[in-house]
Amino acid sequence: MNIDIKFKNKPKILGLDISTTATAYCILKKEDNKITLLEAQSINVSEKDNLYEKAILVRNKFNELKTKYTFDKIFVEESLQSFRPGFSSAKTLTTLSKFNGIVCYLAQDIFEKIITIIYKQIYIYIYIYIYIYIQTQK
Repeated sequence: MNIDIKFKNKPKILGLDISTTATAYCILKKEDNKITLLEAQSINVSEKDNLYEKAILVRNKFNELKTKYTFDKIFVEESLQSFRPGFSSAKTLTTLSKFNGIVCYLAQDIFEKIITIIYKQIYIYIYIYIYIYIQTQK
């Protein structure tokens, strides 16, 4: 994915979609007036029995990413906040919220950046591009 846009610096952005089965991430970089997708993967945590074992897998991946990248901004999709018939129970929402909090804490602690919460999944990409646009105005 390449988009022409002028930049004064080269921000690297980490986007996270946190779930108790898989936590997806993407890393974008601006270079030579292009936005480039550097990496996009999913951390499969479904095999682990509890949130803490799942968090260890995510922490290990974050530590690996820290050796490769320095991020200017981190965006995270907000955890599910309401019931969806046939999909969500109070237990599911509670578990997801706990794991979301754990992963956000890990990201903020490891990468030493404040997390920006995105309130709708589709908007994560919009916020990333808004952030990049704002960087061009400085």
